[in-house]
Amino acid sequence: MSKHDWLMGGAITGLLLGMALPSQAQIQSLSPLSSATQGPDASQQLASRSQSTSDMTRGSVSQQVSGGERYESVDHEFAGAAGERVFLEINTSGFDVQMRLVGPNGETVAQASTQETRMPFATLRADLPSYGQYRVVVSTVEPSAAGTYGLSWAIIHDFAIVQSEGNVPPESINGSLSPTSRTLDDGSYFEIHTFEGVEREALLIEMESTDFQPALVLINPAGESMAADRDRSREDNAEMLVVLPTSGTYLILAQSRQPRQTGQYRLSWRTPEANELQQIQLSSDIPADAYAQGQRNLTGFLPSEQASEAFFQNSFSAAIPLMEEDLITARLRLGDRHPDVAESLYGLATLYLMQNRYADAEPLLLEALDIYQAQPTGYAAQQAMVLDSLGAIAVQREQLDQAAEFYEAALAMLQADPGDRADLVALMETNLAFVRQAQGREGAEPNLPTANNDPTSETEALLAQTVARAREGDDPFDLAVKIETLASYYVTQQRYDAAETLYREALTIYQAQYPEAEVESPQVSTSLNNLALIYQTQGRYPEAEALYTQALNNYDRYITSISSIGDNGYTTPQIQALAASHRIYMVPMFYNLAGLYRAQGDVPQAIATLRKGIAIEEVSLDISLANLGNSDRIAYVAKLANTLNYVVSLHLDTAPHSTPAAQFALTNLLRRKGRVLEAGVRAQEILRQRGTPEDLYLLAQLIRGQQELANLTTQRPANLSDREYQTRLTRLRSEVNQLEAAIARQSADLSLAGQPVELPAIQQRIPDNGVLIEFIRYRPFDPTQPLGDRFNEANFTAAGSNNFAAPRYAAYLLFPDGRIVARDLGDAATIEAAVQDFVGILQNPATDFSATAGSDAVAEITQNISDLVLGAISPDLAGVEHLLISPDGQLNLLPFEALQTEPGGDYLVQQYQISYLNSGRDLLKLDAVEPSQNPALILADPDYETAANFPRSDVAAGSGTRADSRAADFRQLQFTRLPGTAAEAEAIRPFLPNARVLTTDQATENAVKQVQAPRILHIATHGFFLTDVEPPAVEGRGIGVVASDGTLPSPLPRASVDVENPLLRSGLALAGFNRRRSGSEDGVFTALEASSLNLLGTQLVVLSACDTGLGDIANGEGVYGLRRAFAIAGAESQLMSLWQVSDFGTQSLMARYYEKLAAGLGRSAALRAVQLEMLASDGEYQHPYYWAAFILAGDWRSL
Repeated sequence: MSKHDWLMGGAITGLLLGMALPSQAQIQSLSPLSSATQGPDASQQLASRSQSTSDMTRGSVSQQVSGGERYESVDHEFAGAAGERVFLEINTSGFDVQMRLVGPNGETVAQASTQETRMPFATLRADLPSYGQYRVVVSTVEPSAAGTYGLSWAIIHDFAIVQSEGNVPPESINGSLSPTSRTLDDGSYFEIHTFEGVEREALLIEMESTDFQPALVLINPAGESMAADRDRSREDNAEMLVVLPTSGTYLILAQSRQPRQTGQYRLSWRTPEANELQQIQLSSDIPADAYAQGQRNLTGFLPSEQASEAFFQNSFSAAIPLMEEDLITARLRLGDRHPDVAESLYGLATLYLMQNRYADAEPLLLEALDIYQAQPTGYAAQQAMVLDSLGAIAVQREQLDQAAEFYEAALAMLQADPGDRADLVALMETNLAFVRQAQGREGAEPNLPTANNDPTSETEALLAQTVARAREGDDPFDLAVKIETLASYYVTQQRYDAAETLYREALTIYQAQYPEAEVESPQVSTSLNNLALIYQTQGRYPEAEALYTQALNNYDRYITSISSIGDNGYTTPQIQALAASHRIYMVPMFYNLAGLYRAQGDVPQAIATLRKGIAIEEVSLDISLANLGNSDRIAYVAKLANTLNYVVSLHLDTAPHSTPAAQFALTNLLRRKGRVLEAGVRAQEILRQRGTPEDLYLLAQLIRGQQELANLTTQRPANLSDREYQTRLTRLRSEVNQLEAAIARQSADLSLAGQPVELPAIQQRIPDNGVLIEFIRYRPFDPTQPLGDRFNEANFTAAGSNNFAAPRYAAYLLFPDGRIVARDLGDAATIEAAVQDFVGILQNPATDFSATAGSDAVAEITQNISDLVLGAISPDLAGVEHLLISPDGQLNLLPFEALQTEPGGDYLVQQYQISYLNSGRDLLKLDAVEPSQNPALILADPDYETAANFPRSDVAAGSGTRADSRAADFRQLQFTRLPGTAAEAEAIRPFLPNARVLTTDQATENAVKQVQAPRILHIATHGFFLTDVEPPAVEGRGIGVVASDGTLPSPLPRASVDVENPLLRSGLALAGFNRRRSGSEDGVFTALEASSLNLLGTQLVVLSACDTGLGDIANGEGVYGLRRAFAIAGAESQLMSLWQVSDFGTQSLMARYYEKLAAGLGRSAALRAVQLEMLASDGEYQHPYYWAAFILAGDWRSL
């Protein structure tokens, strides 16, 4: 984490514990000391261990159970042993059952029921208390119920933590720290001790010293820092209580907590006593291999250094579930109001913040603050850290006044509480200073000095105070950081002389720490970079270039020095991974140097330098996408957004006529756009094609997790409190994210095997009469502008806010002959407002688009959108017949077919065939998967009241919400039958021989989820995309069709629901929807669930419903909704709607569409043919409201 990244620093730095952990480079370069140095027989101290292995028994059974007051069925009997772990899962269809695990003494060990879970399944997990025969007893909940259930089980043998034959004999070492000891970056001395550990072994490690405050760090066999001492209440003691995640050589770092401390110490380790071990056993209810991905912290508290490292190593997907389990354990042991529970809440919230999961973090922080405030005395520091994190969330939301209140409250609390709080006070003062600065900048001219008594003056005073306090201390690294922070503030004020003086002082401090080092530390490179930025801003280009070059060369030497760790037994892959993890910090330096070359007009050098930085970034991006869950991928890619801003701005603003610049920009645009979607598609595709038991198990687990999350979202259990409900939601979200990460890792070897995207490969796939139009929403970057003056641009290792202008749209056109044309389209806000206005009038069937009768307002809107989107590129389309459009931003919601070159003139669909792609890179995937030969599936006219096996029940008048009235959330959302969909199914059936047709009560969610790659999947029903606004009352295949009598209706509003994930706010209504019973499902088929369908080889998915093409928009990633979900599931192409459509109008369009497909037309050509027929008709269907709602995304060719 950058020392200037104060926004997240507020959440992270607040966890600092006054000690330095070793850098990854130091960890990997550690070599065990000789036995003589470590003490007698040190190399053999922990070498003797009893090996313990775990094996598993799995099974399943399916039986009948009938009701009755006293009826029970004994389904499984087995011999169990103390310490074994049992997992049970029961599945039913149509009735509730309960299962009990009964011990040898006849007492119930654990129980669970489907009635409690409100799901068609229930799970149970238990540790067996003794030896003997165990029984699983199943019974119906209701006496009258009867049916079939399935019971599955797994028994893990020898699960208990190793603590018997392998007990560690008490051992101790007497050692010392001196100036000849190894040294951490902060100046702390340390020594290394090794031992051979055994998987799942419990160990208590203690270090005592009367000469200095000791600290411990444990390094696992992979070279990762996995634990730090947890007891900081004593000055003379440090201890760790850990469970070893794997067998191998472990390193103990015995160190001082403060720099330059020396003296004698005693290091010891032993097997914990029973009461000590209980702390681990109470929270060790996940497989031991999960420990390898993150520290298992006994209190639920993960130190910030480790959390930061875990994030950098892409291990959050494993660390967060561990923390969530710890929180549950803490609540069970201590109750909801214990300070240790608050500590766990804060630690988990911190990890959420690192993933930008602010909605998940905020309630945990507020609960932690409430617990701390309820304590009689103490906990001022803890409250301050929680307030600091709440301030960081407020800053992210641009709620500056609230952020300032949080920081002021934290400061007041620290100042009123006795004790050494200098670091925390400095942190709060720094964060408050930047907020004050930002408040002073609101509405002011940028970079102009302000009068005294301004918030900016207060900012300087606060930062100067932190520097003065640091000068009084004895930590040179802390002083250097504080000095650089003040220098960064001076940069925002254009006080470059003062900033330069401070940056040079910080540089001198860093260099003085290692006066004889052959390779200077990374902090030196960072300081050099900061100085270079100042010189660049002042136009002192030769001096800036020299400093950038020095910084990069120094960092490169530092990374090269890592190769020496190969002599210490580390493998080449480990060394390469370590080097890559450090090389990423060179990327901003390359980008800054490229900006300098651009400012001087040296475009070739700028391109070459940018290319070096991007190459490093691409390696990190590939690794991250192959190891992260979807939410982590989104957060990671968002941090790299400026890369495209740099390359596109270099081309369009500095070298618009340069062919190399155009090729460079478009190449990177094609490589970056839609990467998160592609990663999800590729991972599931690989696992389905390979189909090993491990692959299929992971996919099944993901499907189960997504189903649970969807069901919990759409059917909130009435017996859960708000806190319990939110806790369950966040846990499920994390579990799904973890499974996505596991799937990514499982497919990583193959997913990373592809070659980088190159323009020749793309252009070869463009039709001879076509052109690829790649749109991008970007922020122009100007390296000659002063650095940022805003609080959220405090990281001065890269460009500031002033360097970026307001967002704009641009279009890159790639022709089959390799010719590239790029056009800037204009201000993004202006274009997006025009899109909104245009789509608004399209959704009103009363809007007259003719030249003679159309209103001036309509003409103005149509002309405006045409000029903005088409005006700049129209001259380049001469001779083109087929447009392959890859939209970005709000252009994803624009039906280009309905654009007119002039008011009342021809529509674009009359001039071109139009196909939509998520990215031009999609062209490389054509024909990558063999088309499915399975029969098509048509699902239409669901009976929303009744599903198969669930009889219709009377509903009192007014008890539900009709399709033509507001649906405030999932619980109220109701739909009426769509008679046109039944006729639609009959109309298209002749064109799909052997198709399976499911209607009325057979059109269930179960039926959809059981599909196995049908050639065509056609679903005609209600669709929904829920937002936070009310819908109007109308009738159609969605929540409502706009029926305004005005000529300028607003964009269509929709129902609201408080759900963060857009894939849970969009979906389809299937049989039993109104009763929330559809087979064993609820009839609410969300996009999240759709993403797990097996559609590998499915050539076409037709969603004949409303809003199926809508969702949340992510720049560079398209639409998060059903459109994305079916692409992830593997569908080659999707026909979807952009607004609420007419029932019978859609029926007519679909019937003719399949007729054209059967005649041999391509998928988009068939749609165009139908649209042209509707345009040529004399009836109401010639209006674009009817024919322009549907678009074809994906493969446009014939089936």
